[in-house]
Amino acid sequence: MKKRFENKTIIGLTGGAGSGKSSVADYLIKKYDAEFIHCDEIAHELMAPGGATYEPLLKEYGRDILEDDGCEISRQKLTKAVKDSEGGFERLNGITHPLVIEEVKKRLETSSHPLIIVEAALLIESGIGKICDDVWFVYAFKEERIGRIKASRDWPEEKIQAILNNQLSDDDFRAGSDFVLENHNGSESWKKEADDRIMLLDSLR
Repeated sequence: MKKRFENKTIIGLTGGAGSGKSSVADYLIKKYDAEFIHCDEIAHELMAPGGATYEPLLKEYGRDILEDDGCEISRQKLTKAVKDSEGGFERLNGITHPLVIEEVKKRLETSSHPLIIVEAALLIESGIGKICDDVWFVYAFKEERIGRIKASRDWPEEKIQAILNNQLSDDDFRAGSDFVLENHNGSESWKKEADDRIMLLDSLR
């Protein structure tokens, strides 16, 4: 295993919506006192006024993406602008991903924790996985993922299906990961698998 940061182990967590990434992260944080970096939260922080992506997004999509107060970027309006423009998602990702990666690197460099968890739905596509020592794909059956999403969010079936269809296939997730963590059927055997993987990573330090 090639270490990206001396004296630190960086685990990248990814997987489709409803796979249970948050449950895995919570377990690792509590058991190993790991630091947690949530890339989606960073992306939202950088979109705030004064954030690194705020002005570039306004330049690309115009001030129509702002809330009625004329200050904050509306995620709903931004999503519509992206969908309505040619190559919208590619252009959006071209603006946001490099700046999110830059911020993640800063946090990794300044962290004093020996174990750091980086979670991102687009960990593989964005390139964030390349700065992690070990990329974990949290896998669950599609039907189970749909049930979890329904239980946590009041979304119609068609919206859930659209979200799942826009994410990487299971095969692509597996191809871009170093380790697959099985998280389905209500079993918590994944905890033992996670512990064993942590032990292996520790032995490679």
